[in-house]
Amino acid sequence: MWQQFEAARLTVDVEAAALQRIYSLAENFPDPQRSNVQELAVSYARGEVQEEWPLMGKGQISPHAEQRAHQLARAVRELDPKTTVQSELYADALVRLDVLRENRALRTTEVREGIPSVVWVVLVSGAVITVGFTYLFAMRSFKLHAVATGALTVVVVLLLFTVGVLNHAFAGDVRVGPGAFELALKEMKQ
Repeated sequence: MWQQFEAARLTVDVEAAALQRIYSLAENFPDPQRSNVQELAVSYARGEVQEEWPLMGKGQISPHAEQRAHQLARAVRELDPKTTVQSELYADALVRLDVLRENRALRTTEVREGIPSVVWVVLVSGAVITVGFTYLFAMRSFKLHAVATGALTVVVVLLLFTVGVLNHAFAGDVRVGPGAFELALKEMKQ
C-alpha cells in the first residue's frame, strides 16, 4: 500500500512538472500561441487545485479538468515552429504533453481504484485467524497470555487501519495533496 501511495504522489509530481515545462517552453513562441498555451496551463493547474482535488477525495474526477487537458493538448499541437530551435522546443513540448496526459490517466485511474473487497475479506480473515491462534498457545500465566494476545491484536488492527488509510491515495487524512500543482501554479505566475 505504501508503494502505491508513493507511486500516486510521484504521478502527481511528474504531471505537474510536465505542465510547468510546457508553460516555460511556450515562452519561445510568438503571441497569440504563447499566451494561449500559457493561459491554458495556468487554467489546468488552477482547476486541478480548486476543482478536481476536492472531487478526487470523494473518488470522482472532474469532467471540466479533462476538457481543459484536451484544450491544452490542442493548443500545444497548434504551436507553429518557425526556426530549428523552435522545432526542437516544439518536439520537447509534445513529449511533455504525452507525459502530462499519461500521468493524468494514471492519477484518474488511481482515484477510482482501491483494494478489492475479496482482498479485504482475506486480510480481515487472516487477522482473525492470526489472533485466534494465540489461544492455542499454552502459557503458565493468564495475565502474560492476555498481554501477548492483546499486543498482537493491537499490532494487527493497526496494520489493517494503515492499509485502510492508504487504500485511497487521494482521500482521507493521509492523502496525496495538490502541492505539486500549487507550486507549479506559483512558478507559472511569476
